[in-house]
Amino acid sequence: MQNMPVLTVDGIIIYNNRYLLIKRENEPLKGKYWTPGGRVYKGEKITDALKRKIKEECGLDIKILSLMGFYEDFYTKNEFDIDYVHTVSFVYSAMADTDKVILDKQSSDYIWAKRLPRAFKIQH
Repeated sequence: MQNMPVLTVDGIIIYNNRYLLIKRENEPLKGKYWTPGGRVYKGEKITDALKRKIKEECGLDIKILSLMGFYEDFYTKNEFDIDYVHTVSFVYSAMADTDKVILDKQSSDYIWAKRLPRAFKIQH
């Protein structure tokens, strides 16, 4: 992570015209509400990574709708004790079949919001 960007995936999870946001317990973005997602493993398809992360973090099965775009960021606050982490995240929209979320230890709370966080900027 010192020398290369990290490939990640984020899910804009929709249920009843609202977006799932989880309150992060880890850096980056600790204490902030954000879309669920995370790192893609080597050899893992990006859509498979999204389904895995949503199931692990939220206990939800999803139906992927479309690739929305991507965003990249540079986080100086990170858990790796390096200057900064450069992430590149593919963003997909997906439907959840329920609003019953079961959080893992990486998150402390969740909301079904009318809007995405203002800082969430997708490029096409």
